[in-house]
Amino acid sequence: MGIKNDYFHYILLIILSAVIPSCVSNHISNSHREIEKVEIYYLPFQVETYLPVTVEGIQRQEYNVTRYLRKEIRTIMQIIEKATLTKQKFDELRVRFLIKFHSNGFIAMDKKGCIIKSDSSEKRKLPEKDFNLLKKLLDSRVPPLEVR
Repeated sequence: MGIKNDYFHYILLIILSAVIPSCVSNHISNSHREIEKVEIYYLPFQVETYLPVTVEGIQRQEYNVTRYLRKEIRTIMQIIEKATLTKQKFDELRVRFLIKFHSNGFIAMDKKGCIIKSDSSEKRKLPEKDFNLLKKLLDSRVPPLEVR
């Protein structure tokens, strides 16, 4: 019985060693493709506007800064992943940053660093250090925008 059991484990190990890397590789490459297919909208966090800036509104304005941030998408996503759950209300009239995925999902950030995702009802907030890091990255890559 012991030899059959060892043989079974050996065969299972061979199969898993062939299948798992393929699955992980597919997941990583799909994530890579999804990250590459985004549009980024940004209105500097310090800017005050007379009219509300919503998730829909920021897309209608000329705040598409994808061309300036294409190489920084991974870094931006790594910073955003550091956000923690919060009870702070997301200010839907003061959206300042939006990542829109071509799969129709989005990540939006308000003026104070509160984040919502289209596929979740959870609200998250960036720690102050990471929020400042994101602002510095965005401001260093995006030329001054004409605010209307």
